[in-house]
Amino acid sequence: MMTKTKTNTTKNPKSDQPKTLNEAIKVYVKTIENNLKMKTRYELSQFAKHLGPDRSLTSLSPPEIGDYGDLLSSRIAVSDTHDRMDSVKKFLLFLHDEELIDENMNLATHIRSRRSYRSRNMKKVSNLSLPNQPTITKSRHNALTKKLKLLLKERNRLAETIQIAAQDKDVRENAPLEAAREAQGINTAKINEVESMLRGAVIVADEKGKIQKGIISLGSNVTVQNQNNQSKSKYRIVDPSESDPLANRISSESPLAKSLMGKSEKEIIQVKAPNETTIEFKILKVI
Repeated sequence: MMTKTKTNTTKNPKSDQPKTLNEAIKVYVKTIENNLKMKTRYELSQFAKHLGPDRSLTSLSPPEIGDYGDLLSSRIAVSDTHDRMDSVKKFLLFLHDEELIDENMNLATHIRSRRSYRSRNMKKVSNLSLPNQPTITKSRHNALTKKLKLLLKERNRLAETIQIAAQDKDVRENAPLEAAREAQGINTAKINEVESMLRGAVIVADEKGKIQKGIISLGSNVTVQNQNNQSKSKYRIVDPSESDPLANRISSESPLAKSLMGKSEKEIIQVKAPNETTIEFKILKVI
């Protein structure tokens, strides 16, 4: 009688684990309740957008997490700040509990709300600019205002849709109701985000005449050349709330933008990369 050889099909427990921030978010969202999925996915997409969706989980650092918490809490009088931080904190706890990051580095403890400057100095700030106020251009302010109006109209439409769908007594199998509630959650998150950008923001004029010609500042369009590989890139320097790396809109708080500020064409700057190497860029054009 022949004995069958048993093939070992046991998988490496870590082979299919998420490696990047985006991958981890997809896995995490699957573990939470359905009615929270849409809103949580949106909040974490903003978190990933800030740090970089393809960032390796092992490269995340406490200072970066703390900076993101500061960014959220810097918005003046935003009622949803705690909820947004809580979504990120639960995700970071998930990374720690699932051993996707160093077990000795619990990143969740580094995201917390700062005590408001206003609450500590209420009597002193009536005529002063508060620290960390967001700055946006006038055209951006107008665009956000229009976007907010559309979102508010959409909120009213969704409320009506939910009311109609809720008339179906069998709510357990009510797919339209579930879909409308999920849409309402993402709509609410978007409204909160736009309101947080507008509330307490300092509006910066779009006119170039008010900015010294040829000197890089907020709103400048800059073309630079990497001196290591001679590649050229174009960027627009914007407020952190307006940054969009995919559209080459870089935050004024990013290392590259900080090095560019106040410089002009033909100057060479040095920027320290995440891997601690230094890259030189030559400024080719400033608009």
